[in-house]
Amino acid sequence: MFDELRTFALAPLAAALQDRLVLLANHVVSSEPAVAQRLSAHAGRRLQAQLQGLPPWLPGLPPLRLRLTPAGLFEADADTAAPDLLVSLPWRAPHDALSAMAMGRRPDVQVEGDAALAAELQWLLHNLRWDIEADLERVLGPVAARNLAQAGARAGAAVQSAAAGIGQVFERLRNRP
Repeated sequence: MFDELRTFALAPLAAALQDRLVLLANHVVSSEPAVAQRLSAHAGRRLQAQLQGLPPWLPGLPPLRLRLTPAGLFEADADTAAPDLLVSLPWRAPHDALSAMAMGRRPDVQVEGDAALAAELQWLLHNLRWDIEADLERVLGPVAARNLAQAGARAGAAVQSAAAGIGQVFERLRNRP
């Protein structure tokens, strides 16, 4: 019963989070017309992104189901049919994946399904960059944007270091006789 209650309570939060992820992905894709043009060739194709290996104490997160639009953007997809492409991100490193993408490195993901769509996703992961500082500059101005981006980078590095330290502590506790 507790699991059902937890799932019921978290469903609206998960849906809102997924909506925001779709908006963010479309914002980043629309900043690069070549990316949207390449993705538009796959209009109607469905993608599913999911976290693998969640700890049992975390509530199950529903997969993110997307459909590519003729404009080369993403839209939420309620179709439960098998996706054309399945992208799995190991839970052990979701923060690593986000920081890798922010630093221009390829995140550790598993991809299964349509080879042509997988190749486009691979190209997208290698070539698409979100210029957070440029977005902040439009709102806050260049000096504030630069300072905030630098502070964010330092905070991200601190969080990553803390997460690594916590992971080491848990690993030591797990391996203790």
